[in-house]
Amino acid sequence: MDFDQQAKTDLLEAVEALRVEAEGPAPDTGAVVKKAGRLKAAAASIGIPALSSAVGGAVEAFTSLAIGGAFG
Repeated sequence: MDFDQQAKTDLLEAVEALRVEAEGPAPDTGAVVKKAGRLKAAAASIGIPALSSAVGGAVEAFTSLAIGGAFG
């Protein structure tokens, strides 16, 4: 499997941005949802259905937690 290096970099940066926001001392719900959306878009740009599906599930979980107030 060979995919664009920039797409890989974007995906890893999106994962890190979401992790940093979620683990911060006072995570903001809107920021978590925004960063989760960025992660989903980055995964979709790679074009691997299994990756998009896995990330989609994680994004759904983060969004549900955010809406439920888990992140402030």
